[in-house]
Amino acid sequence: MTNAVLNPWLIGELSAMLASLEQEHPREALPPEAERPLYARWKTWLWPHESDEGLPPLRIILVLDNLAGHLSYDLMRWFFKHGVMPLYTPVGGSWLNMAESVQRIIVPRALAGQHPQNAQQIIDWLEPARAGLERRSHALCVEWQTA
Repeated sequence: MTNAVLNPWLIGELSAMLASLEQEHPREALPPEAERPLYARWKTWLWPHESDEGLPPLRIILVLDNLAGHLSYDLMRWFFKHGVMPLYTPVGGSWLNMAESVQRIIVPRALAGQHPQNAQQIIDWLEPARAGLERRSHALCVEWQTA
């Protein structure tokens, strides 16, 4: 049941992002695939045996967890048809703790009605936490060196 709600919502959000990208950077104005930076090429993200033939230009790299609904055929087909490359987090990946830390900062702001309009706003929200972590790490290093 949740896939029936979440997948259409996700497609709606991605459609709005793609429409905005298309206005700012029309597909016709994009350089050919071979001239794009490596991160903006399908071949960088696909398995070696997979082909990028017939795919539109890569527009968004979307990081998702491994919920079964995110692996549905219909959703995957929509992603690739619209230039969205899904990357799935590894199950039990140690870096997930970092992602959860970011969520602890962003989710309360979203629930309070704050919605970032660009990447810089998210960076600004996360910067105080990063600076605090850096200060704590430095203090631990100094403590370790003097012990």
